[in-house]
Amino acid sequence: LEESTALRDKVHENAQYFRAGMGDTLSKHLESTFSARGDKLGVSMDHMSAIGVALSSTCYGPIVQYGRKALDEVLRPEAGAAMEICARSIIVSAGLVSLMAHDDYNCALAHAVCYGLQLFPHVEENYLHGDLVAYGALVQLVLDGQNEKAKELRRFLVSLGTPVTLREMDVPLDRKALAATLHEATTGPDMAHIPYPITPDMVFDAMTRVESL
Repeated sequence: LEESTALRDKVHENAQYFRAGMGDTLSKHLESTFSARGDKLGVSMDHMSAIGVALSSTCYGPIVQYGRKALDEVLRPEAGAAMEICARSIIVSAGLVSLMAHDDYNCALAHAVCYGLQLFPHVEENYLHGDLVAYGALVQLVLDGQNEKAKELRRFLVSLGTPVTLREMDVPLDRKALAATLHEATTGPDMAHIPYPITPDMVFDAMTRVESL
């Protein structure tokens, strides 16, 4: 019985990390295309970044299409085709994008929101990096006016059990309580190269709209 319980706990832990890995990976595409917007990478000297940003689509599409099935396979546990496809996206695709694209195109608001939320001790302790980045990706999409994409991503994240609201993370939707989070989300190093200025008020407004999606 103890062995069975230990195995079940290990499978659950593996599934949590796999889910977070998918969240971190799919955000790679949303952030790289956002941060590269307006930069003429295809005709510049930064050919490697152009390839990396273009390749980032393989960080998003396969995961959204197969991610729920892949998580089921991890929970069984059974190494199936869906799990393999998503694992390749997490390890190979995300790794190649990170190595090929300049640092400017590897992170943006999704990661900045993650690091801002981690200033809450209970969030830092209880939530995995990739889950927080996935929530940050929702904020980025809404702020950028990509509402249909945000709804698509939200549906997928809900199917995985990823938290998609501040309420779920026991974080108050309050401008004063979020002051440090909003400051980090707009001034952190991940925001060094973005297509237009983003203010704390813009991020708070996006969080409010994500809460009511």
